[in-house]
Amino acid sequence: MRRVNPKNFQNVLNRLESMADGIAKHQSENNFPATLNENERKKMKNDLEEARLDYETKQHLADQASDKFQKLLKEINSQLSKDVDTLRGFYGKDNKRVADFGVVIVSKNRTPKKNKPENKHS
Repeated sequence: MRRVNPKNFQNVLNRLESMADGIAKHQSENNFPATLNENERKKMKNDLEEARLDYETKQHLADQASDKFQKLLKEINSQLSKDVDTLRGFYGKDNKRVADFGVVIVSKNRTPKKNKPENKHS
């Protein structure tokens, strides 16, 4: 999720404020551009500040929800590992009944393979 760039945010706020101040100072001049409106720039600034506050509030809630989710996922994974150990202890590592619980059967003949270093001849 994107985070608000505080420097960019503050820069835009400052520019809006300066623009509104400049408009207020010069709007009475002859042929001043009608598209430049002090109240519109002040409203833009206010809208941006409110949107950031809303964003930060929701971001905080999303961070809390993510932390809660990650904690729960870790706890459940841990419990499932304990359940598998319990089932293997009860039935035996290679008993086919453990597969009924979604557990991978460990074969008696299965030995971990070690990677042998390759002999390189130059």
